Amino acid sequence: MRKYDRHTSRKMSNDFPVRLEFYKNIANETLDAIFESKPIIPELKQAMEYSVTLGGKRLRPALCYSVWEMLGGDLKSTTAVSAIRLIGAAIELIHTYSLIHDDLPCMDDDDFRRGKPSNHKVFGEAMAVLAGDALLNLAYEVLFDVCRQEKTIQAIKAAQLIAACAGSQGMVAGQALDMSSKSSNDEELLNTIHSLKTGMLFRASILSAAELYGISGEKYAELDRFAHDFGLLFQITDDLLDVCGSKEELGKTTGKDEAAGKLTYATVYGVNEAQVRAESIASSAKAHISHFDNNDFLIELVEQTLTRAK
Repeated sequence: MRKYDRHTSRKMSNDFPVRLEFYKNIANETLDAIFESKPIIPELKQAMEYSVTLGGKRLRPALCYSVWEMLGGDLKSTTAVSAIRLIGAAIELIHTYSLIHDDLPCMDDDDFRRGKPSNHKVFGEAMAVLAGDALLNLAYEVLFDVCRQEKTIQAIKAAQLIAACAGSQGMVAGQALDMSSKSSNDEELLNTIHSLKTGMLFRASILSAAELYGISGEKYAELDRFAHDFGLLFQITDDLLDVCGSKEELGKTTGKDEAAGKLTYATVYGVNEAQVRAESIASSAKAHISHFDNNDFLIELVEQTLTRAK
């Protein structure tokens, strides 16, 4: 039996939500195992776990795990927490730290995240900063664990890629540009900001799996192009939701970007043109993985991202 997506008449395979839930469960189980294995002081651990367990689709681990499976890797072993599971969880730790810091009054200043009070509203700004710092360092500790466990150049390359994508050459660079770009209407700057701020962690999710698996050459390049397109697609739809979505659906304050004069796809192009661009980028993303076998989950994920409501 198949069902229709509520935004379009295109049929959605029942296998997609099942696999997304499967990846989410793996991420959650791995994150739980990480926290259980580390002797973190209670005050700090509570603040860290609050944001990690606040909810979310675990989209970045899902991308990591789905690319691994598409390339032929196995996720179903229950004998130990495997390298790819740890890598996906580490990326989620980095993503969570970035959300805690992003919500701070000195950054995007949002009191809500995923429908609940932001970390700094519960634990105070100082502890929120420390929780974010601790999550980032925990992620790197996990990646070092993977390198020690695997003892391969592939594991080292995957860890190095994630660090580069998350830091001064990637996500943090994008955040810095975003903070200084208010009242600008520069299309090139807009693409640069979001290729870094949003796109780089998606790139880390996708290409870390390729690095660990040992993919190179044109296949690696196509995955890199897919990652670029998926990151832009996600950000355009995120900007559109800030204009057209609701706080109840999104779990965070809407309309803040326009009120703050931030550079977004909705403000630069307008809602209709931004939607057209999103559709074009979605087509490009799907073309980049069209020659891979077992690409159905990623194709569906692109479609779901294009029409998402939260």
